[in-house]
Amino acid sequence: MGEYFDHDEIFPIIAECIRTKYRSKKDWVLHEEIVQCLMNDSEGAYLVQRAFRRWKSKPQKSQVLEWRKTPQGWAGNMVAWFGQKITEHMSSYEKEFELTAQKPYGYKPKRIE
Repeated sequence: MGEYFDHDEIFPIIAECIRTKYRSKKDWVLHEEIVQCLMNDSEGAYLVQRAFRRWKSKPQKSQVLEWRKTPQGWAGNMVAWFGQKITEHMSSYEKEFELTAQKPYGYKPKRIE
């Protein structure tokens, strides 16, 4: 996804959203809550909007997937990538977060601070 966004930029913000929400909620932080957090975070919102603008500026050669049509869809895709990299054992965040095995997907810290 480097063409539109970099994992190294957005993943730390996603991780902080999970930590922050978990501290107040003390329960699984659901996918949509993380999306909302990204949209409310100034840096997160900037990165989401930047990815959306980059994609929108390119000519579309095939049918557009529904999630691509909104910034919220892009934020959701970023969160999905975060989870996918953990489940594929390709993320340092694997040591920090647990994921639910079924929908609605959720995350929580493995160790509570």
